[in-house]
Amino acid sequence: MKTLEFSGLARLEVHAATTKSGMKRGQLSASAKDETEPLLWYARRFMYPDCLACTTGELNGKPVAELTFEEYMELPDQLTEAWLAAVYEVNPHWAPKLPESNAEQEEKKASPPSSG
Repeated sequence: MKTLEFSGLARLEVHAATTKSGMKRGQLSASAKDETEPLLWYARRFMYPDCLACTTGELNGKPVAELTFEEYMELPDQLTEAWLAAVYEVNPHWAPKLPESNAEQEEKKASPPSSG
């Protein structure tokens, strides 16, 4: 578990993922399916569900579980960046995997296979 405090605005406790929190994450992520704006799609698909699914505590005196997507998007960037970093530190298997660049793909092709 990791605790974050942010200027009297928030006290958050990020917990290790459980099956239940993973299911909650999936349910929240599903709301991104109809989003047409790419940046909002990313926030709905990854940022908001990942933060909410494994966090307890309060934001502005309100339980984290009651935070809407719209309210999440209005939080200070410094807070959401720290929150996401804590989520992925505690639950590294939740971190989005970015596609490899062409250079990385070419490097893998050129590398001799490992004997293992």
